[in-house]
Amino acid sequence: MSIVFRLAEAEEYTDNSVVAYMRDVDEYFSEYIDHPLVVYTKEVRRQNKIGFDAVSLLAFYLEIEGNRLTLNKDADMNAFFENDFRWSPKIISHYIELLDRFYRDSDFEYFFKKHQSLYLLSEENFDLVLNDLDLEWFNSFFGTPISPKIIVSLCNGHSSYSSSLKMKDGSISVGAVIGTTMINSKGIPQYEGMGSSIISFIVHEICHSYVNPIVDRYMNRMLPAAETILPFVSEALLQSHYSSAQTMLYESFVRVCTLAYIEHDTLNYGGGDVYFHVAASEFSGFIWMQNKLNFLASFNHNRILYPYFESFMEQLAVYMDQLADNISLEASAAKAKRPWVTGIFPEINSTVSNEVKEIRINFSHPMILRDGEIKKMLDSDCMNPIDSQAQIKWSKDKKTLSYAVNLEKDKKYGFILNRYSFQSNVLFPMKENFEVKFQTK
Repeated sequence: MSIVFRLAEAEEYTDNSVVAYMRDVDEYFSEYIDHPLVVYTKEVRRQNKIGFDAVSLLAFYLEIEGNRLTLNKDADMNAFFENDFRWSPKIISHYIELLDRFYRDSDFEYFFKKHQSLYLLSEENFDLVLNDLDLEWFNSFFGTPISPKIIVSLCNGHSSYSSSLKMKDGSISVGAVIGTTMINSKGIPQYEGMGSSIISFIVHEICHSYVNPIVDRYMNRMLPAAETILPFVSEALLQSHYSSAQTMLYESFVRVCTLAYIEHDTLNYGGGDVYFHVAASEFSGFIWMQNKLNFLASFNHNRILYPYFESFMEQLAVYMDQLADNISLEASAAKAKRPWVTGIFPEINSTVSNEVKEIRINFSHPMILRDGEIKKMLDSDCMNPIDSQAQIKWSKDKKTLSYAVNLEKDKKYGFILNRYSFQSNVLFPMKENFEVKFQTK
């Protein structure tokens, strides 16, 4: 499925982290870029927004028998369509027909067997990370034991998705598709180098399988509050392709549950990790995450009354009501956490002597003490005055950064401060990149 969406030029499936493998994919399947399946994939992506997690959701419902690709005959397709409105019975019927045809036309089995050793080595490397995952936590937190099906995808890059398969007998298997961003010196995917972050990815995606059905049961109760909240955070949420109040609710509750796991797993995480993940969620648009995590502590302190997460949901629903009532205040508080440039010398668009020996940047907040990324201006005749060897200095209050420079006469200079590289000491980045231009006499 991910290869098909790569051929359809879906941006979320065009990552090239696993260089040699992606080169093989592009070479082997190049003659099929106009296959009816690829053409139809582009159509349903454009018209029905099918992409991202919709791909992994369908993949869990597929099976291969006798060189034919079909839907799992024991799967509950009604549950599938209830879970994802983007697919429809009509689209699925035609899509599976074309997918089966593509599987045979391209001799996909040959390609798969040719790369089987790569897949096995990738799985073995991933198993080294899975050993650190505390599966018992999910049982104690949600009340249901699991044996998740984890699929390692070499085409997903940074993107990971949850998925589940509900059978006609009512049984459900949960799992996740985890992307790959690192390779070793031999070109084999590796995951240990990602540290605790890969564990949080896995936990996040598995939590979706638990949390989404719980949120669905409270959706009518919480949707009015969510629709009040959404306009205040929609701009930030859209950066992660979250566009609806429903999706915001799913993601908000999954993130707070993931934070609960991080707080629990002291073997792989320290206290600073929780702080970092909270900040990451807040500047992604979930500006209430620290307060929500604080509120969830009441669940942990009252496990006799609330043995599992769902038993605490009514309290969390009331919390969402209160959040909606105060969302303008929350938004103002979140905005105040973002640093900005309050002044810079030389001033933007000014003309100064080439005898100036340093560039000084003043920030509104105390900042994390690091170099920060200075980006060259593209499509510009401006020179970057700050080279990689430039001496830097932070003021004692951590609010002024100085770069030593050697300027030339009659030159135009310019550079860009990367918003993500310049973060306040509460881990919030600037809202946008900051562009600087000046010239010398």
